[in-house]
Amino acid sequence: MRSYLIPRNVKGETRILTYFTPKSFAFTVAGILFGTVIFFIFNLLTLKVTGIILLGIISLISFIIGALKIPETNAFAFFKDTGGEAIDDIIRRYVKFKGVRFLGVRGRKKIYIYGRRED
Repeated sequence: MRSYLIPRNVKGETRILTYFTPKSFAFTVAGILFGTVIFFIFNLLTLKVTGIILLGIISLISFIIGALKIPETNAFAFFKDTGGEAIDDIIRRYVKFKGVRFLGVRGRKKIYIYGRRED
């Protein structure tokens, strides 16, 4: 008797609570940790409600950066060039391209070419 591999759809098995992929979950947890530091600073200044609001906004922004992709549209040149790419990848490339100093590390300048290159 022979055994056969039965294909199955495993696309959604890495999701947590249907909205969180592992990457967006990690970004959200990092945002919550950063927002908690901000919350404690505002709590020391007796601005507890402001700290809670900032904690929510920071965690929401970090979830959006980790989960969403740029839509594919031809309305704007930026969206045409970056359509379908994750927001965190675009931010990472921007930091590398512009050479922004982040935590004491200066990014390298790179040139990205869209389209065909003719010699």
